[in-house]
Amino acid sequence: MNYLIGLICFLFVAVFSSQTLVDICDTMIVVTAIYLIIKNKDYSVLRTISKTWYFWTGWLIVIFLGLYVNNSQFSWNSFLEFRWFISLFSISYVLINIRNSEELISKIGFTILILNIVALCMYVYNPNERAGGIYSGIMAFSQNMGMVTCFFITYLSCVYKYKFDFEFKKIFFLGAITSVLLIFFTLTRGVWIATILGISVSAFFIPKKVFTYTIIGVLIAFFSLSYLSTSFNERIYSKEPSAKVSNSQRKNIWRANVEIFKDFPLIGAGYSQNNIRLTEYYAKLNIPQNELKSHAHNQYLHWAAGTGLVGLIFYLIFIFKIANSAVQQFFRSKDDKSKALILSLISVFISFCAAGMTESNFSISKNRFLFLFFCAYIISENFKRKTTDLPLK
Repeated sequence: MNYLIGLICFLFVAVFSSQTLVDICDTMIVVTAIYLIIKNKDYSVLRTISKTWYFWTGWLIVIFLGLYVNNSQFSWNSFLEFRWFISLFSISYVLINIRNSEELISKIGFTILILNIVALCMYVYNPNERAGGIYSGIMAFSQNMGMVTCFFITYLSCVYKYKFDFEFKKIFFLGAITSVLLIFFTLTRGVWIATILGISVSAFFIPKKVFTYTIIGVLIAFFSLSYLSTSFNERIYSKEPSAKVSNSQRKNIWRANVEIFKDFPLIGAGYSQNNIRLTEYYAKLNIPQNELKSHAHNQYLHWAAGTGLVGLIFYLIFIFKIANSAVQQFFRSKDDKSKALILSLISVFISFCAAGMTESNFSISKNRFLFLFFCAYIISENFKRKTTDLPLK
């Protein structure tokens, strides 16, 4: 049990440290899940997967066809990126085998707090314009911090609302404060909005007073920062030159990806191949070639251009199924601690999906791996409830 919890804590260390650690952690989780299945002779997870094999197979076929039909050279790197299917089920099975949720949550909270303190120290002692964490990757770091902040604040709010015993309130409080500070220092507008949305919407699920206080708190913080912080004011209202450049670059990338989608509407130009085709489409749209060429900076447009309408539908079904499971669990659970956990996961989910409007966050490995953990947590909690006296139909 301690090893499994340690492995999950290592997941958080990995996504906030380096891509190499992410790959190592991913491999360890898959190997551990296979070992547990064989050791426990528990093939129920395989039966669960087998019930949805047609969905995953269909999705892979669409991705394969997009890469094969519309490209002169098949991109195995882009195709093999979808090994995350295996990672999702592996993380889920590891979480299923961790029965002490409170111990897991507390260890995660402590791990994140340490990582946050390190990131803040790096920002203070090596001041850059924007905080980028240990690996100095502003966008990936800010996206992950958005999810973490939603989890901390929502869970902590539920602890005080439902008034259940949780001895790690101080750790979560410090984690929430440091996470909010780090998000602010990243100066990433899309994450600010997504985090606020995740916390606000999840607060609506608990009594209206909490929702009202959350909205009031957000408004006070927003207007206070707009008045007191020059950097916040310039960033949020796009007054500074870098913000204006960023807006212009995104518009160019969006225009090009819309055109790619129009030309390859059914199965797309090939997952992540839309990035490569930007040179061609910039010329077509008379956009200077020295402009930024990157992923679509919108996760849904990234799927549409790369995998077409069919691929986008598969992604939306995946998102809907996870979200629907979480909402059902929240309303059917009679235990306050379970409600707090699920609501915190819903908050994370909303934040990530909203942030996907201004960033292709699912295509960034560190962000995807952390998001898959939260999705797997929802899946594992659903599986546990099906084996208890609180079944979900």
